[in-house]
Formats: sequence, structure tokens, C-alpha cells
Amino acid sequence: MKFDTSFEKFANEYDNVMGDNGDYTHLKTITPALFDLIKNPKGLKIYDVGCGNGYIARRLMREGAKEVFASDISETMIHIAKSRYPIHSIIYSIRDMSDFSGFKEGYFDLVVMNMSISYSSNIKKLAKEIARILKTGGRFVFTLDHPLKYSAYKVFGRTDFDITLKDSDYLNEKEKTTYNHWTKQQNALRIYTRPLGSYINALGEYGLFVKFIREPQSKAEYKDKKVKTSIPFKIAVEVVKVV
Repeated sequence: MKFDTSFEKFANEYDNVMGDNGDYTHLKTITPALFDLIKNPKGLKIYDVGCGNGYIARRLMREGAKEVFASDISETMIHIAKSRYPIHSIIYSIRDMSDFSGFKEGYFDLVVMNMSISYSSNIKKLAKEIARILKTGGRFVFTLDHPLKYSAYKVFGRTDFDITLKDSDYLNEKEKTTYNHWTKQQNALRIYTRPLGSYINALGEYGLFVKFIREPQSKAEYKDKKVKTSIPFKIAVEVVKVV
């Protein structure tokens, strides 16, 4: 079954950029923060939601996870993950990130969402289902764009100072289109923007409480140059199921 999703349209371009380790920003900024919170996955039952071409799922399995399930809404992404990077012990499925059907209550030790939570249209439903499939004491680790990213863009001259001051998007939850990093096109990627508090509050409502946050120094590619800034582009969050 084909799903009408932005990523389905450019799955091959995504894979060409990300490969088996992620692009420069993921490799230098996002992935280290993610795994700093994951720690040692050895022996864990893990679900990677919105897995893309599966590079995080593969690393988790290589580092000793007991079981790794991984899903993406894009059929092409899952085909790429299976065919180009075959690790047969990973259990892949094609599904929307809000679809947790078939997973037992309290089954997983860890749920991971690497830069995919911003594509969720219903954060409360997502939080409820993650809480359901996690064991008590289980963890949910996710990464997303940092609320201060526009300040970082200002440093690079990508956002005028006056525009930044007048920007009111942060406090408004909405669907929007934005720049597609993989195809280099404006308004070509659909995301849902919401304040950080919306995530934290929705998770807390279902017994998932923040344990640690990482705000890594950002390293990125800008105008074909490798740059870094102390203003973080990304944020990594670890929450724990306590009830």
C-alpha cells in the first residue's frame, strides 16, 4: 500500500544523503546526543518509530539490542532499509507513527524517535501509545529541532533580526511546510511545529516524565562550509515511564 507522505516522494534522495551513518549534522550533532541518552542498548527490546532508512535501528542492533522493531510510513524507505542495508534480525513495518497496533502492553524497554516526532499530527495520541507499550521504568528518547534554532539562524545571517523579534510561530501549534534539506527545495517538507512544553506536558499526562535533556553544540553544513555554534540547533530528551 502506498502512503501519501512527503518522505515517500524523496526517499532515495534521503538515503543518498544519510547513508548508513547519517549526514554531517546527524553524525556530529544529533546522533551523539541521542546515544548519550540511550547509553548501552545491549539486551534491550527497542522500537524505532519513524526510522527512515533504518540507520539508527541498525546501530542499536549492532550494539547488542535484544530485539529491534523499526517502522516508517514510507514504503520506499522500508524497502531501502531492507534491501540496501540488510540486517535480517530487525523487524520492519510500514505504518503511521500513531499506529501501535499489534504491540503488547509493557513490552519495550526503550522507544526511540530520531528527528521524527515533529511529523506527528497528534502528540497526545502518540504519548498515550508510547506509554502503553513501554515497561514501567522504560524510556522514551527523542530528538527534534531546538526552539532556539531561529537564533542560531540569525547568527548565520539566515534570519533577519527584525523578523526574529516579530516571529510568533513558536507558541502556535500548527502544520506547516518548510525547507527540505535532502532535496534542497523550499516549502517541500510537511512538519508540525509546537512549543517544547506541548511535548513535555503531553508525555507527562501519560506518566512519562523528563529525566535528562541534552543541548549539543551544533555542527552543520552551511553554504558548503562546516560550521558550529554554541546556540543549539537540536535538542535530545529522555523521559521515563514511572506509572
